[in-house]
Amino acid sequence: LAYESRGEIADLLAEAARMALAVTRAQAGAGGTARPMTELAGQLYDYLADADSIQERLVKTGLKPLDKALGGGLERGTATVLAGRPGMGKSAVMAQISDVASEAGQVVAVFSKEMGSIQWARRIALRRHAGA
Repeated sequence: LAYESRGEIADLLAEAARMALAVTRAQAGAGGTARPMTELAGQLYDYLADADSIQERLVKTGLKPLDKALGGGLERGTATVLAGRPGMGKSAVMAQISDVASEAGQVVAVFSKEMGSIQWARRIALRRHAGA
């Protein structure tokens, strides 16, 4: 919507909200995973009560403010999407996160719509060389 529309921002936001609601309703109607938070409260309590287990499931990003905002880091086994406008530093942040995670022994996969695989490999190699 942001790239294809030239309308008013309020109209675009309303359309985005309608689209998100439609996805949620379709998922719930198809036996998806959309459930009320009240159903999840007990599971959330158990999850948060085991602090050691939480730390084992988290991967530090190397960016302390981001780790704090994420509750300690990225959670293993989840897909994380990093998005923003051009020139915001998405690739630099992703290089930092992937480098720190791989140095910690994590398997990292990066999918970029902005860079090809050789460009990405070059960026990581230059980052590591500069840090040496």
